[in-house]
Amino acid sequence: MTTSIDRRPVVLRGSLFFRLMGGWLWFIALFGLVSVAIRSGPAAELLAGLFWAAPAGWWGWRLARLGVSAEADEVVVRNPLRTYRIRYDDIVDVRLHLRSSSQPIARAMLAVWNRAAGVLDVPGRDAAVEMYSTESFVPMGRLGTRSADDVATIRSLWLERRRNPS
Repeated sequence: MTTSIDRRPVVLRGSLFFRLMGGWLWFIALFGLVSVAIRSGPAAELLAGLFWAAPAGWWGWRLARLGVSAEADEVVVRNPLRTYRIRYDDIVDVRLHLRSSSQPIARAMLAVWNRAAGVLDVPGRDAAVEMYSTESFVPMGRLGTRSADDVATIRSLWLERRRNPS
């Protein structure tokens, strides 16, 4: 007898900070393009579109969509620059990685930002795939529980769906 498991996607969005910053950046890019279009000619509009609105809008869109989605057959990790689609069978481990540094300046920076990141270990890659949705602004060195909760959720779904592949 096989056990039926829930195959609906589980989406863990990036922190509210990143969603707000991404949306704000996208809005500024659009507002800037409209402002230039109203006040200047087509050449300025083209330049503003190519060199300001397109890159800023793209970056804002990416920041607003950071997150991890555990779908039926794969985990989708949306980081600032790349989107990874990794099948459950390809994942070796899902764990919480605590960042650390021996450098004093880097150690101070890590104390401000959450030092924990969710990591998917996948063979054949130079480095593990980090889940940036688990990062959030945390007061001075206090490790937030959101990272651990997000990683535990993805880990349990990975184990469950790997045991029951159908």
